[in-house]
Amino acid sequence: MSTATTEYIDNYTPAVAVPHGKSAAKTRWGSATFTTLFILAHLPLAYAAVHISYVSTLHAVATFAVGIWCAAFGKRLMRVAYVGAYIVGSEVFWRMNHAHIFWEAGKYALVIIFVIAAWRARRQKSSPLPFIYFALLIPSIMITITNLDLSTARNAISFNLSGPLALAASVWFFSKIKITPSQFRGILLALIGATMAVAGRTMLWTMTAKAIDFGNRSNFTTSGGFGPNQVASILGLGALASFIYLMDRKVSPSLRFVFFCTMTLYATQSALTLAREGVYEFALGMILYVILQSRDSRSGLQFAVIGIVVFFIASRLLLPHLEHFTGGEFGARFDNTNPTGRGAIIMDDIQVWRDNPLFGIGPGRSMYYHENSMFENAEAAHTEFSRLLAEHGLLGLLALFVLAAMFISAIRKAQSRRARALTICLASYAFAFMAVAAMRIAAPSFIFGLATATFVNARKREPLPSADTPVALAGEA
Repeated sequence: MSTATTEYIDNYTPAVAVPHGKSAAKTRWGSATFTTLFILAHLPLAYAAVHISYVSTLHAVATFAVGIWCAAFGKRLMRVAYVGAYIVGSEVFWRMNHAHIFWEAGKYALVIIFVIAAWRARRQKSSPLPFIYFALLIPSIMITITNLDLSTARNAISFNLSGPLALAASVWFFSKIKITPSQFRGILLALIGATMAVAGRTMLWTMTAKAIDFGNRSNFTTSGGFGPNQVASILGLGALASFIYLMDRKVSPSLRFVFFCTMTLYATQSALTLAREGVYEFALGMILYVILQSRDSRSGLQFAVIGIVVFFIASRLLLPHLEHFTGGEFGARFDNTNPTGRGAIIMDDIQVWRDNPLFGIGPGRSMYYHENSMFENAEAAHTEFSRLLAEHGLLGLLALFVLAAMFISAIRKAQSRRARALTICLASYAFAFMAVAAMRIAAPSFIFGLATATFVNARKREPLPSADTPVALAGEA
């Protein structure tokens, strides 16, 4: 087996260092083919899950099993990060298809596999900040328990704290590893591939609908019959991951074409949901990445060329088609800057914090104070930052400072312009998600954790675990 082939198998991502001549062309073709097949394989998975009830459940269980095996027994624990990314891309797909797993299973799956992996590497130094962040949110739990019945309290605590717990576990895990460019592409590929199942479901739902009632609001039909906010955000994340992948200088032209297609597809499907946050989160991450990476002339020229191509396709092909398909509602929706009640919810949360400044009112209870907003019924918090203030009081404010400290620490330890760009780009997506959809899904927790990793250029070797040596998390054979 050739060196290039071994490298590809070990990393689950197309090899960069390849032989020259005919052998090089063959390897690049094989890499592009494998990558394309991996991504496209999720389309029949989406079709099967719609028509066979247990497919999504089997997919979820199999993914969890692989993650636990990699975390507990795997020799290269970087693969835990690949499974984590795959879980993030698949979580909304499982929810869309009513997989027989509990609602927050995706977040807890991340917690379990990351905690196991990080514990195996416990001799590796890690920052105490993620532990402090989550510990600050624990005292207010007692307020929820004493004010709600046990079942309601359990659900409220799980719904609101599983996201912060997953974030803490993600930061703990990623703080122990160093990620090379090929490993980072493996993480992106796992996320992009899983997201194709979500896109497949939305396309199937849209194409088979007898009629689609578009209006100046998010659309459940084009969202695959599921919550438009979650669908739009995960598709926006898939588009952002595709953009970062195709901007890698070492990626072959054929692979760039593949990821340009996935970026275009995911961005279009996200826009079609008419839930604006997915497109905004994608655009924010993309713009920041371009600005931070385009300071040298070579990168600037590359970004300029791709930017011109993207602008031409969007303005001449995609936007007119979307406008026609939605009967003019697409433009009206994105021209509307109304935050759909989030401003009222934030003001309610701030007032609750003023009334309960020290410990807040307990996780999950702020929704009962949103009844006076524009919503007819009690509405759960949509902004994680105001939720922390209302439900955790001063301790929630301190948790926000710790979150900011983790972000600043990640920027300061970045060893290159590319590393700094990735950290800011990824963290910005996570913050933007938290601002509009709190921590409804695992994506912001995982992405923020990934942003705190150490991105390196050198290839490092990962020693195998033994009875008396800790597991090193950062290398390839």
